[in-house]
Amino acid sequence: MEARLLVLIFGISSLSCSVPEDYVPTTIKGKAHDVARNINSPGLKIYVHGWGPPSSTNLGGLAGADFTLIDSTVSDESGQFELIFNYKPHYAHSLSFDSYHDKFGYYADVIDDSTSIEPEVLNIRNINAWKPVILQLELNILNNDNPNLAIANQTWPNDDYFFGSSVFIKEKEIDTIVYLPAKPNTMHRLNFNYKTYSNTIVNHNRYEFLTTALQDTLKLNYIIDCSSF
Repeated sequence: MEARLLVLIFGISSLSCSVPEDYVPTTIKGKAHDVARNINSPGLKIYVHGWGPPSSTNLGGLAGADFTLIDSTVSDESGQFELIFNYKPHYAHSLSFDSYHDKFGYYADVIDDSTSIEPEVLNIRNINAWKPVILQLELNILNNDNPNLAIANQTWPNDDYFFGSSVFIKEKEIDTIVYLPAKPNTMHRLNFNYKTYSNTIVNHNRYEFLTTALQDTLKLNYIIDCSSF
């Protein structure tokens, strides 16, 4: 009986030492919702990371900094979420989101709050998490003699979102449909980029401007003659 008791006490002691003493319990709570559409955003994956000082064995700077995933959660059906984690002293803590894993999944920003996450207090962080408007581009491509013709999209005039989801057209002439994400209720610039080659590479760009509303899909038609720009 005494031997079993000693084992139990030792086990509890070992568990209590698993978290360093200088870590501070800290809470982040908030709501994820689509501000433009005024609807909840369930299923958004939310992470808290810690940026630590470089160790003595690396090169230093951001490339050598200790970047650690501390905890994560998912917003519920009402968009609510809560993260209770151990704050690491001497680390900068920040939120990130499971955005861009799918170009038609959530895009997310913390709403109107650039303050740092503070230890041992309740930190409120509400998130604007929105599904993009899908741009359905019905294209007649002509004279694409030097593939690829690249098609990309960004918010305009402020490049808050360059969506990083370019579409590349290899065919010289084709009627095709491509899909790109866009932010709702926002002006955008489409960039059709075509290259020619002599001694150097010359970029040719054609820009098309559009404004989205709150629709799920926006259909647009363009004739893109690569020899004309």
